[in-house]
Amino acid sequence: MREKIIGIIICLMMFSTVAGAFTNINMTLESSNSKIESFERSSTHNVLGEYFTWTTCVPCKYSHTALKYLYENKTNWDLPFYYITYVYNVNNYSRDRSIELDIDTTPTVAWDGGWKKDTGSSQDVEEDMADFNISILAAKNRNVKDINLSLDVEWLGAVNEVPSNQSTGVPVEQIMRWNNSEFKIDVGVVCNESGQYNGHLHVQVTEEESEWWDDKFDKPYTFEFKNWAYNNDVTFSGGGTWSKTIYWDGVDYHDRDDPPRYFYHVKQDNIMVIATMFDEDKNNYVDEVIGFDAGEGTDLFKYFCNKI
Repeated sequence: MREKIIGIIICLMMFSTVAGAFTNINMTLESSNSKIESFERSSTHNVLGEYFTWTTCVPCKYSHTALKYLYENKTNWDLPFYYITYVYNVNNYSRDRSIELDIDTTPTVAWDGGWKKDTGSSQDVEEDMADFNISILAAKNRNVKDINLSLDVEWLGAVNEVPSNQSTGVPVEQIMRWNNSEFKIDVGVVCNESGQYNGHLHVQVTEEESEWWDDKFDKPYTFEFKNWAYNNDVTFSGGGTWSKTIYWDGVDYHDRDDPPRYFYHVKQDNIMVIATMFDEDKNNYVDEVIGFDAGEGTDLFKYFCNKI
């Protein structure tokens, strides 16, 4: 059975990739509402893969490449998933998440909040793809709570709030401090359950291609976790709604404390915000996940996960 799955994936790759593509992948985001709906017709929810790696991990390059290929072809292969890369030997907050999920091996992909884990690597891209494919297909049909998420990101561009109007005696270094890394995140939740829902919401800022960390194929890690925009419990009654507006600025967030490395470098066309609702009454497994690509320029897109 395993060989058959690998064979199918290899055949699909022959039609959808070019020679040498294992080390030259173009990441794309499916933004069509019709494609999102096709996921919903064949799955209970979007699946979350949380990929844990180190900068020094050699086998991790195979798992990373496998995830990139599956994500690139997720619509064609009916794999409704998002993934986040935690480089947890260089990011304290990634390390904290690895502790929460009891990660002790690199690479490891935890699916849907630890419902299933793929630990280690076969050190073969096709075999890792086959393993991840099996996990996603199993996870996408899990019994989950009926939760809808909406997500919107507005890039605020370059602004300078200093000096304020008619100020005098302002140091030149403050006048020249421009803010290019701030954006507004609007996240909404609708609970279609009849009783009280106890959840935990993650809203995470990732770089679609990391500007700091590469795998051992010398390719940037993808959807690399920078820091939280929101990481708290949410509780509401059946039929209830919840929403929040978050302002996230890279100059205020970092990946470690001593010394801190701030994210003032982030760019609009390289940011994916990913929101995930975890069910606190069911092992903190995922009920829904949604991603938003901040895009380029000022054209904004809104992605909704609506169950039918």
